[in-house]
This record gives sequence, C-alpha cells and structure tokens, in this order.
Amino acid sequence: PNIRNRYVDYKEHSIEKILGENGPKKAIVTGLPGAGKSYSMKKSASSMASKLNDLCLSEEFCPENVVVPIYVDLKLYDGDIIDLISKSLASSLDIYELDTKFRVRIFLDSFNEIPRNFIENGEYEKDIYKFIDSLKNSDVIIGSRTNDGLTKLNLPTYHLEHIDYYYVANEVANMGLSFDIRFENEIISMLRKPFFFNLFISGKVNLPDKFNPIDLYNSYFENIEIAF
Repeated sequence: PNIRNRYVDYKEHSIEKILGENGPKKAIVTGLPGAGKSYSMKKSASSMASKLNDLCLSEEFCPENVVVPIYVDLKLYDGDIIDLISKSLASSLDIYELDTKFRVRIFLDSFNEIPRNFIENGEYEKDIYKFIDSLKNSDVIIGSRTNDGLTKLNLPTYHLEHIDYYYVANEVANMGLSFDIRFENEIISMLRKPFFFNLFISGKVNLPDKFNPIDLYNSYFENIEIAF
C-alpha cells in the first residue's frame, strides 16, 4: 500500500505508544490547532529525559538502553536544521556524535509554522530532508497540522483526532483532580476531544472538587465569555 496515504487515528493507537521510545522510528503526527501535538511531544521528551537522567546516575550504565530525546520548535527555523538542533544541546555535544553512539529520538514540532520565506523558496526541503536521511541511529517524529510538504518523506502519518481514553484518565489522575465517579465515562470522553483537553491540561478551567460534566461545561463557557 502507498504509505503516504495511510492515516491512523489516535483513537486506535495511544499517544504514548506513538511518541514513546517504543513507537515508530520515523513518523508524522498531524492534528488541528489545539489538538495537543506540542503538549504530547514535550511530555514524551520530558519523560525520556527523566529516564535518561536516572540511567546516567545508575551504577551500571548501559549505552544500549540510552534514548536521548531532543525537542525542536520549527517556528524558530532559520534555514539550518543542524544549527537549530545544536541550540537544544550542551555546547560540548554534537548531534552526529550522539547519533553514532546512542539512539536519539528527535521531535520536530510545528512543521507547518516554518517561516514563510523558507517554505516559498523551498530551501527547508533540501535542508531538513537531507538531515533526516543522514541519520544512522536516530528517530524523527514530525508534528504538523497536515502532511503538506512532507509527503516526499514517505512516512506513516498518525492523525490526532481523539486522544486515547486511558491517556486522558491518567492525566486527570496525575493532576490530582477528582470528579464524580458516576460520570467518569462522560467526563473522560469529553476530554478526549483535543480542544477540551488542551484547555483542561493548561489549567484554564476552574473546577470544584468532585466535579461533574456540567461543572466542566460551565467552566469552558466562562473561558469563552472572558476571551470575547
């Protein structure tokens, strides 16, 4: 099958599995604004960084178990992807040296927000595509609203439409919030919608203890009224 036309919804594959270290080595993640792409990438990178820190502090360091996460915001792209990635690293580290010694998982976020001048002259394509092809051991996950400008990479595309049920449930639990257990399914199902989840996780909704669906909706409407 033509892989460039193969889209997979996150309702079938959890975000953690796609973005995590056991996910695909190379992939494109798409979704509408506010879908949670950036949040999910940053969270995955942070989780891997924490694991890497623990591994470095352990008595038995095993290079084979190392996964080095690198998060890059392509809104800051200036025509040189290697230079942009280097700004995310300590001055003594080199991306190609890391790529040779360890497995690196690179998150290239906001592809659709690359400055317009690089899109119009097509310079980004030669620079970024060449970099991806030059990697030996590294993974590359690209986040964008659509796969426009990315089809030549011939990578599987995962479309963020509904966030995984159990991922949302875990996030709610991690935030220490409690809700009326009678409405658990309704609340989690509502928060699976990227727009609602993004507002919720950013702390822009004020909820009482043991909140219910009505409390959730009222808080969202209050935010809309304030915004307008």
